Amino acid sequence: MFSAESKSGTEHPKTMVIKNVFKNTRRLIRAMKETDLKIGDDTVEKTVSAPPSENIETPNWYTNVSSAVKLLHESFSAIRAGVIPILLVCFLFLPGVLASGLGVFTSSVGNLLKALAENGQSVTIKSTELSLTSPQKKIVEDALVKTGQLPATTKDGLLTLTETQLKAVGNELDIQKKNSDGDEKLLDSTNSQIAVALSAINNPKPATDTGWVYLGRADSNRVWQKAETISNTVAVSDLKQGKTITFTDNVYLRTETKNCSRATGEIITALRIGETATLLGDAQICPDTGSVWVSIRRNS
Repeated sequence: MFSAESKSGTEHPKTMVIKNVFKNTRRLIRAMKETDLKIGDDTVEKTVSAPPSENIETPNWYTNVSSAVKLLHESFSAIRAGVIPILLVCFLFLPGVLASGLGVFTSSVGNLLKALAENGQSVTIKSTELSLTSPQKKIVEDALVKTGQLPATTKDGLLTLTETQLKAVGNELDIQKKNSDGDEKLLDSTNSQIAVALSAINNPKPATDTGWVYLGRADSNRVWQKAETISNTVAVSDLKQGKTITFTDNVYLRTETKNCSRATGEIITALRIGETATLLGDAQICPDTGSVWVSIRRNS
């Protein structure tokens, strides 16, 4: 047996060890109570509180896109669900459907072509060719510009004008003459051509290959002063019935009129440069003006 204290008054080492054991045991029990642990637990779990979640707003565009994708998905699903029965029905009745459809299509195309043909006939643009001198062409072209019309088309020296263009030019020339704006004689001669062309459009006559054409001017000795629509190498005295001539300029073929008034004959057609014709009689010369005219048959 041993005493609790040594003779010198100090604690015995064994006593100090026992006290430390009790002290540490109490600390351990206190720590276990604070951490809610039970005797026998080997680990201590720390409860870590999570930080408060941040309130992050979803962008509007993302919300809209998500809604659109969802709507498309639902739409495709609905379409898919409806198409399958329709396809089944079509396969069951396909021969009859095709026959009926082709019949309707053929009928529609036929009606369309017929309507287009009728419409094309009703809107046919009337036009005519004019053989004009250079000053007359200039007047007509200027009048077209002033009246806001499209330019006349030109081929082989002939101006091609529609009925609308002819009317616009005729009205403009009347205004110019009334205002004394330009050469009165030139305006009259040009407007006369316009009037004749309009008459030919509105009152068409059966085509014919015979009529009178102007060739130029000659003196009383039947010598050329100026050959205008044929070559001057052809003597006036050689212009006899049966002779073939070639035109070197565009010229109108006109209807029969009294001698020396051939220029007032109605225009039948226009003969182009290089065309040929056969004389049906000898050349006629007007004594007052020296104009040379011949009756011809147009060669094909």
